[in-house]
Amino acid sequence: MGQITSTGLIALFAGCLATPLFTYARNLSSDPYLIAAVDATQAGEVGFTLAGEALLLGSVSLGMADYVGLMAVMGGLIGFAVSEETAPEA
Repeated sequence: MGQITSTGLIALFAGCLATPLFTYARNLSSDPYLIAAVDATQAGEVGFTLAGEALLLGSVSLGMADYVGLMAVMGGLIGFAVSEETAPEA
């Protein structure tokens, strides 16, 4: 399978499947904390994409700023996951 075909399939699946599922999950709640949890899953996509690229293609060349940014995103996700704070009742 060529690179253009692969890119097209990824765009198709991301646009036609992932986006409606993300929007549906986001609209299930009016609780800001739960909406933030759904939004945080989208930020986690960066780490999974890099890991997949490293495993499948064996080529991940990141600079220092890239690693700092990735650690900031992952640190925020971990902090969000372990926080016991809940949204205040309206």
